[in-house]
Amino acid sequence: MIDREPGPYLPQRAPRRLGLSASIAVAVLVLGLSLGLALGSVLSARSGATLYDEDVVTSVFEAVSPAVFEIVITGPSGRLFGPGSGTGSGFLVDDLGHIVTNHHVIDGATGITVRLIDGRILDATRVGTSPADDLAVVHVDALELADIEPLLLADSDDVGPGQMAIAVGSPFRRLGTVTVGVVSGRGQGPASVLNRPIADMIQTDAALNFGNSGGPLLNAAGEVIGIATSVRQSSEGSAGYRVGFAVPSNVLRDLMPELLKPQLVRRPWLGISGGSLTRVASETLG
Repeated sequence: MIDREPGPYLPQRAPRRLGLSASIAVAVLVLGLSLGLALGSVLSARSGATLYDEDVVTSVFEAVSPAVFEIVITGPSGRLFGPGSGTGSGFLVDDLGHIVTNHHVIDGATGITVRLIDGRILDATRVGTSPADDLAVVHVDALELADIEPLLLADSDDVGPGQMAIAVGSPFRRLGTVTVGVVSGRGQGPASVLNRPIADMIQTDAALNFGNSGGPLLNAAGEVIGIATSVRQSSEGSAGYRVGFAVPSNVLRDLMPELLKPQLVRRPWLGISGGSLTRVASETLG
């Protein structure tokens, strides 16, 4: 309890002895104030906490950003810089100069260039591409990337909801952009350009925008768990929900031998899909 000198305009009063009920009331008040202060300290500490470990995100970004590039294509009428077309992201996957990106990023390109975070621009050539999986590989001179460590692929079968998801890429031509979220689910995402679903897509709430396509989605260890591919958003636009999707790293791992050849990978497709049959649908179909 803090003693205070009375102000100049407050008359001093003689101390009075409190009765039993008043003493109990004071004790309860003091206890309540103590608990309130303790709770306030806890809430204050929590409100100052971040939603993720800043050191982890910073170290991951510093480690992987040199190996993440901006992909720019040239079309029949010159370079295309419109939203959602002409630019994307990619990442170095080995020490031979192979860069992974999305099929839709380089689809229709007559020329491909790669911009590094240090500002260098390199010419690239198309290698393999798989429209069904929205994956592609381009190649640049390996000597130009000799000082850059390729990114490692994680086992995407071990990825589950709640795990950290870090996206690095070049949204809106801003190379070296990082966003953070979690893996929000696993399952079927938007269909590929062949109107086929890509199985076991990784969903994330990490912000993905135009230009992130083809860039890596990473775990807290800086390993690639998926390749950012698309965003699904509600009809309300920015005021509604946005869910990002990434092709699992294991799909890329399985396809790499084929993507390292200059070819169009053709995946077999049965053309049958299943779904739940409701009672109403059953009765309607007889």
